[in-house]
Amino acid sequence: MTIYLAGPWADRKAVKLVAQLFQERGFSLTSTWYDSHEDILREEEFQAQADKDCRQLLAADVFIVLNWCRSEGKATELGLALAWEKPCIVLGPRGPNIFHYLPEVFHAPTFERVVEELTRLREGA
Repeated sequence: MTIYLAGPWADRKAVKLVAQLFQERGFSLTSTWYDSHEDILREEEFQAQADKDCRQLLAADVFIVLNWCRSEGKATELGLALAWEKPCIVLGPRGPNIFHYLPEVFHAPTFERVVEELTRLREGA
């Protein structure tokens, strides 16, 4: 099972640590945006990065968003995941995005709860 992991750009180092935790649990990740060493992307890089993120999200089996602070990109990625009918999981508190409250968006307050849901999805339960 492959995961696209979304989170705040400003916290990409912490997101990368969470990605490593998923890998330690046997999950693969398609997302790589958090590997960037740049503090800010240059405008000429926006289209290429957006295209790459879209391809990686489309290739994933499941979308997970780390929702511990506001950020624009993860809201867009959630919209794409919903449109592409990917299972969606919010790790952390719901909101302020109203789409977090859709019945097809699973809310998990803890990392362990996400792993339980991923296991359920993998087993087809």
